Amino acid sequence: MADQNMTENCFWDDYKCSDKGLLLPIVNEKSWPVAGRAAVYFIGLIWCFLGVAIIADTFMCAIEKITSKTRTIKIASTQTESGIEEVHVKVWNNTVANLTLMALGSSAPEILLSCIEIIGNGFRAGALGPSTIVGSAAFNLLVITAVCILSIPSPDIRRIKAFTVFGITAFFCVFAYLWLLIILVAVSPDFIELWEAIITFLFFPVLVIVAYLADKNFFRKKKPKTQDIPIGFDLAEGQMTDEKMRAFIKHLSELHPMLTEEDIAALAAAKIAEECQHDHLWYRINATRHLGGNPKLTPSFSDRLHEVYESLKEGEDGDLKDEVRASAIDMSLGGKRSVIQFTAAQSAVLENEKRVRVTVKRTGKTDSRVLFRVETIDGTAEATKDYTPLKQTFVFEKEEDMKHFDIEIIDDNEWEPDEVFFVKLALDPSDVNTQIAILGKIAIQEITIINDDEPGTFEFSKPSLLFKESAGKALIPIERHSGGDGHVEVKYRTEDMSAISGKDFEGGNGVIMFEHGEMTKTLEINIYDDMEKEKDECFRVELLEVSPGAKIGRIKKSIITIVNDDDFNGMVSRLVDMTNMNIDTLRVDTVTWAEQFRNAMNVNGGNVECASNMDYIMHFLTFGWKVNSSFLCTISFD
Repeated sequence: MADQNMTENCFWDDYKCSDKGLLLPIVNEKSWPVAGRAAVYFIGLIWCFLGVAIIADTFMCAIEKITSKTRTIKIASTQTESGIEEVHVKVWNNTVANLTLMALGSSAPEILLSCIEIIGNGFRAGALGPSTIVGSAAFNLLVITAVCILSIPSPDIRRIKAFTVFGITAFFCVFAYLWLLIILVAVSPDFIELWEAIITFLFFPVLVIVAYLADKNFFRKKKPKTQDIPIGFDLAEGQMTDEKMRAFIKHLSELHPMLTEEDIAALAAAKIAEECQHDHLWYRINATRHLGGNPKLTPSFSDRLHEVYESLKEGEDGDLKDEVRASAIDMSLGGKRSVIQFTAAQSAVLENEKRVRVTVKRTGKTDSRVLFRVETIDGTAEATKDYTPLKQTFVFEKEEDMKHFDIEIIDDNEWEPDEVFFVKLALDPSDVNTQIAILGKIAIQEITIINDDEPGTFEFSKPSLLFKESAGKALIPIERHSGGDGHVEVKYRTEDMSAISGKDFEGGNGVIMFEHGEMTKTLEINIYDDMEKEKDECFRVELLEVSPGAKIGRIKKSIITIVNDDDFNGMVSRLVDMTNMNIDTLRVDTVTWAEQFRNAMNVNGGNVECASNMDYIMHFLTFGWKVNSSFLCTISFD
């Protein structure tokens, strides 16, 4: 027994760290190599840091929930029909919240470690607690300030909004070190007396009160004429409204028409989340969640949506309405992609001409090589009997914007009524440049085989047409019948009625050119969507004159009505709900224990599609910590 006690005493006497830790060492590790012990302790230290960060995240989320609490008030407003608008006002003053609860939340690990050590050491300061707190404060004062300054991109500038409050907190931050120097070195070296502790503690409420008074401009001799209401997350800042969604959908759907409603809602939620102002505690919570593979406070995207979102951010400096109008006119997105379509929706050919020439045009991006397919489809005319079928791939070479090809017509010398067949365009899926090309509106052309050599009669297809305001364009067909010979110019003009040119549509005079054999052309008039609920509006389009030999038919005027888009309004409502649901998933609080355990046991809170490899690694390393923290009470409250 004596030998055993002597061995144990020798071990603990020789062990350098035996008198330093409260819990470690757990086992006899004296015989281990120093490098091995250092590696084990370093890995264990990092793992414990992760656990402390995850547990502290729950505490910080609770404080963030408390300080962001709002109450509803009613104020007079000229922008609502009732004259009253409800806004959400923060209960907590931002300055007071930053200096009290938020500071407590962000410094909770240091404070708890210091309390554990000083209680365990019989209220004697150890090497960990005070040094941790002082070191953290010094890091914030020196390093964080330097990082904030260096992170501003050149030549941008940033200004401190509440400079008086900043000056007061900066003074107290430096004064704290001077005060510690006075009481620990000059007055009572290495000993804290009761009166010193009381005065030190009272400095804190003094700081909060003085900073609050400075925030309220108490120290200014000249008071500001108006006092801003401390509005918090009102509907215009923290959630998506119908008006904002209309503008966003219009802008996004025109630039990226292939996006689904779910994609648009996700992008809208990201935009709203980015526009909201956040405090430093929110950013710390988000960083901790990235560290543990937990649900993020910022939306996660697939690579495809991430590219779309970045392109939206790059184009935010331009005027939204101008971009919407420009995108409605140009499907090529300002020359970023090729638009391939026929020059006319209909054409005609005399049977005895034995061939019809079809023209495909390319607009927008022309500096790339693009493949497209052409295929004929039977109508009343039959392949091999009335025409020679065509199924072929053509190539637009670089800088080439027109492609012509002929379709053979079979002349059987027998009387028969006019017959039609169709030619269809398609992009070649094997072409690597297919992603930068798109088919235009005229992707199918109708070809009529006729027995007439007159220039024809021109008129509108209908005396009135309806178009939704969200369509962006009014596509008005002008038909040619009783002949299809020669080139004919058709002049037209628009006349204002309840719709005003320049405000509701793009009006004026113009000319439509019919090439030889073309039987239908589409007059395109741009419609401006002002994204406001209003009554139906209309304007008139009139055919003025045609080339010599041609005639104007009976329907030479057409009334175009721009109707309110109920379907679009319904889509807006759906997307608003979906967007607000996406925003709700970004909240810091949890409602139920089931939600807490689900977030803890799933990578990225269950959003596996947007989880990165690092999320999986950190989820594996922190799984135990996250499950343990899930037993804590939920954060949500009313």
